[in-house]
Amino acid sequence: MEYQLKQDLTSQICYDEDEIDLKELLTTLLRYKKIILLTTFLITFATFVYVSFKTPIYEAKALIEIGSYKLGDIKNQNNTSDKILLDTPTNLKTKLDIVFIESKKNLKDKKQWIESISIPNKSTTFLNVKAQAITNDLAKKELFNLLHYIQNEHQKLLDDIKQKRLKKIAIMQKKISTLQNIDLPINIKNQKKMLHDIKFYKNNLHQLIKEFNKTKNKNSTFALLILTQQKNIQDLIYNLQNQLDNLIKQENDIKIKIDDINQQIMDTQNLLKPYNYKNTDFIGNIITQDSPIKPKKKLIVIVAFITGLILSIFLVFFIEFIKNFKNEEEQSKI
Repeated sequence: MEYQLKQDLTSQICYDEDEIDLKELLTTLLRYKKIILLTTFLITFATFVYVSFKTPIYEAKALIEIGSYKLGDIKNQNNTSDKILLDTPTNLKTKLDIVFIESKKNLKDKKQWIESISIPNKSTTFLNVKAQAITNDLAKKELFNLLHYIQNEHQKLLDDIKQKRLKKIAIMQKKISTLQNIDLPINIKNQKKMLHDIKFYKNNLHQLIKEFNKTKNKNSTFALLILTQQKNIQDLIYNLQNQLDNLIKQENDIKIKIDDINQQIMDTQNLLKPYNYKNTDFIGNIITQDSPIKPKKKLIVIVAFITGLILSIFLVFFIEFIKNFKNEEEQSKI
């Protein structure tokens, strides 16, 4: 019972002390309210003046699609399976980081710059680019500077590919010219010669057969000689006929080859059409905002107000602490 009374008495004393401390705290704050209000006002006002005169920064965003060209002749224009990119997002990002970010990082008094270049999640054809500047127009201009830089580099690649394809067409046309103007005429000429020779030897064979029929009963030795000549001529005609068949086959092969090369020329000419080449470009419009992204004036002023209030209260308590400390020293001397 006695212990319980002591505990209740202790609790009452602590409560009274807390109430007295809270009253003293409020009294102190009210006594120094002018200092608190003035300090908070000065810090808030100074911050407001600072952010008002600080140059606003605007941001422009764009999505870039990496250019490509078609590898083969495509009947279905929606088929993208044989599109070849002019660069990979990773390689292109590395180049642009060096040219537009790293090399300009330490420049002073910049009015426009590329803030970041990133690759969208799992993308193989796109880049996200952000530019910042003192105006939206300058931010847009910087994005176009970056795009033109890429397009100039990629256009060289596209032109090189077109030139290679034009050279390929010229080589194939030269092959066709050789086949049509040299190989095929020689083949036809040889065929005519073979036909003439075959006809000539067939006539000789026909004459030998007549002579054999006349002499086979009169002179057996001469008849045997004629038979030998017949056999030789027949073998010769057979060989000539085989050569002629080979020439005819070669003629067909030449014509097939000419048709194949012509088809390749047509396919390559189709690949030279503009829709088979796409340079790097923006996807959609450049995104901008009417208000600057920094400084965030409202947020900064609010933070400054809260900071000023806290600092002023701390200053008041510090002043009060110094006064109490001096009073205690004076009382101890007395």
